[in-house]
Amino acid sequence: MFFQDTRHGLAVFTIVPVGDLKTLSASERAKYVLQQLPRFKQLGWMTADALHWYQQNLNRIDLATVSHRAEQDLGQGISQMKSTV
Repeated sequence: MFFQDTRHGLAVFTIVPVGDLKTLSASERAKYVLQQLPRFKQLGWMTADALHWYQQNLNRIDLATVSHRAEQDLGQGISQMKSTV
């Protein structure tokens, strides 16, 4: 689920926890994330290559591999953000 904050005249998007995901099966969770990926790309949160990789692996419902890659990608993204500040 996305949250849009426009208090300061800027559209700032963030991801908020979705409690319902805990009750979904692995295939339902994969489907949910797959539906969100185009928005992540649109917001500039992922590259086209990353989008393709996640789509392939989520279609295989390989959640362990996807989770590991997401942790790595998040760590790299945070490192890149710190180096530009």
